[in-house]
Amino acid sequence: MMYELGDMSRAPPFMERERELIEQLGARAWEPTIGWHLGMLHETEGRLRQAIDESEPYVAMAREVSLRFQAPRMLAFFARVTDDPVVRKDALNEVEAMLCKGALGHNFLTVYRYAMDASLRADDWDEVERYAAALEDFTRPEPLPQSDFFIARGRALAAHGRGARDKATMQELKRLRVEAERISLKPALPALEAALVTVNS
Repeated sequence: MMYELGDMSRAPPFMERERELIEQLGARAWEPTIGWHLGMLHETEGRLRQAIDESEPYVAMAREVSLRFQAPRMLAFFARVTDDPVVRKDALNEVEAMLCKGALGHNFLTVYRYAMDASLRADDWDEVERYAAALEDFTRPEPLPQSDFFIARGRALAAHGRGARDKATMQELKRLRVEAERISLKPALPALEAALVTVNS
């Protein structure tokens, strides 16, 4: 929740407690979460190189001890923060193979969101829309407000990326920015604000 609220500066004491509890319980399947949260902390503070370096060993660990539980979202996070297009594509391909083999449900919600972000960074609008459709398909039996938001955000940003500057696109981008601000979904804001700057310039 601190990540979503853009307040990861308060997270380290809780992350340390997380580590203590995982060690105390011997819950190795949860151990990759430490790397995920460390990566998120570095990402929010603009240290993408450290986000990659901190999370990479935990990605390998997740493949070993938490394949269906943690590995897909760990790999998707790694795809989102890396600047290497080959690493990004390989990670996303591996993630999709994991989902097809049967990962736990929470992974789908996180993976498709991160995959949209990774594809936005790569200016791959077709992939953004494909992941938006995949998230929509997964949640169709039980739509979720947060997923609906990210589906709409992905599609609006992909349309903008393709050059759409029409009234409908502008209104949708503004609506999404207002909604992100209303619910304090801070990580979703920068891409929307950047798109609106270009729309208004």
